[in-house]
Amino acid sequence: MERERVKERVVCIINERLTDDPVTEETKLEEDLGADSLDCVEICMDLERDFNTNITDEEFDKTFNESVTVGKIIDFICEKVG
Repeated sequence: MERERVKERVVCIINERLTDDPVTEETKLEEDLGADSLDCVEICMDLERDFNTNITDEEFDKTFNESVTVGKIIDFICEKVG
């Protein structure tokens, strides 16, 4: 799947859950948007559903840490769905 399409969907999911403000690839979920662990779980579930994939607990713990940026999530999904 092309990166721009993934970026568009990831940003849309984050906007639906957390903010109407502009989101860039450098935006950090926790620091910039105030996401907590439940928000991250819900975003992860939305990504699984939207991209028809499964994110393991190990992948979640590695990816959705306190310093995760939108860009890191986009890269992760691109790798995951090819």
